[in-house]
Amino acid sequence: MAAGAIISGAIAGVTTGIQLFLNRKRGQQKLTASAIADETERLMQQNLEAWQSSNKTAADRAQALANFDALWNKFVYDLSTLGKPGSQGITDRAREPQLGDNLPGIDWFKLYRDPIENEPGPKMPSDGGSIPIMPLALIGIGIAFASLYE
Repeated sequence: MAAGAIISGAIAGVTTGIQLFLNRKRGQQKLTASAIADETERLMQQNLEAWQSSNKTAADRAQALANFDALWNKFVYDLSTLGKPGSQGITDRAREPQLGDNLPGIDWFKLYRDPIENEPGPKMPSDGGSIPIMPLALIGIGIAFASLYE
């Protein structure tokens, strides 16, 4: 009987360890956070490219900045539910980010927002015509639809 109690205790301990391992979310959370970051960055790159190829009017700038802000806010919202991997993903990409050991992260504001915000000018249409913002508006619509299908 004593041997049976030891085996049962060992089995119970291993079972608990296995359950903790199987229910562990960190690995999946890290994969999910990375996938969200990759998709968000892809859209931020498209937004910046659309801005760079636009007429750079005030309306273009406003829409491109609104697109970045919408993407950033959605990124923060989505990653905030993913525990430590999510909070680390946000920290790594925030303004002046710091990775472990005080290594610099990837500042998405510097890469994708500041070039839009700090570009000199805005160009205003000289003919009093309409302001072409279609490429930026389409990206904004794409961002809105993408959030509906999550």
